[in-house]
Amino acid sequence: MAAGAGGLVLALGLAERRRTFAIATVLGARTRQLRGMVLTEALLLAAAGLAGGAVIGWALSEMLIKVLTGVFDLPPAALAVPGVYLTLTGLAALIAVLAAALNGIRSARRPAVEELRDL
Repeated sequence: MAAGAGGLVLALGLAERRRTFAIATVLGARTRQLRGMVLTEALLLAAAGLAGGAVIGWALSEMLIKVLTGVFDLPPAALAVPGVYLTLTGLAALIAVLAAALNGIRSARRPAVEELRDL
């Protein structure tokens, strides 16, 4: 879910900004500058999403331990963190976001001139 959501959010955001990329290209922005803008947004999106997901997951785990303490005989002493699973999930999300960013960069190299006609 993390990979799909992150990649989809970035891909849709970049698709809606084709006109912005076309205007920036007409005004003299180089491909390197557009690439930097897209990659910065992708990395910020991935970092914010992974950090937010980690905080929400930790809070929900703590809450579940407190709620289910009376149900089980011995409550857990600490949270069990599946490090390998979380690392693989984070890598999958990062790869999906970078793939969407690279697709956005590829489309930004060839700005859609027809996007400028409606101005």
